[in-house]
Amino acid sequence: MNRTIVVGVDHSGPSQGALDWAVLRADRLRLAVALVHVVNDYWVRREHDYYERIMNSATELLEKAEARARAISPSVKVRAELHHGSVTGTLSELSKDAVLVVVGTDKKGRIEGELFGSVSLQIAALSHAPVAVIPLVAEAGRTGVVVG
Repeated sequence: MNRTIVVGVDHSGPSQGALDWAVLRADRLRLAVALVHVVNDYWVRREHDYYERIMNSATELLEKAEARARAISPSVKVRAELHHGSVTGTLSELSKDAVLVVVGTDKKGRIEGELFGSVSLQIAALSHAPVAVIPLVAEAGRTGVVVG
């Protein structure tokens, strides 16, 4: 069995919290971490003028996430992966070989959430591994775990 925690990373604050949480958990459990960013092919194609800028931004994001993870726990084996496709589809596929999938919350407004649903909810529904959805809350403010 693969001993890896898969972490979905993007530019959001909750993603940073999820990364921090996942690395600390990996350290405690002696697991590796795969930092995954997905560029959605629906919006970004090679023929678009801005493709290189998007890809450079994605690469820079992963480099910063990898550096942050190594700073949190130098003993954790970390790798960064850039994927193309849908976020939910990619993380669902990667979850087949993961111990855990970790993402930040992506709270939606009432209208947007009702129309499209939350990405974290979709990931939890499609994942083959347990999923931890980490809210953007200070460690001191956390009092438990909600299981659904």
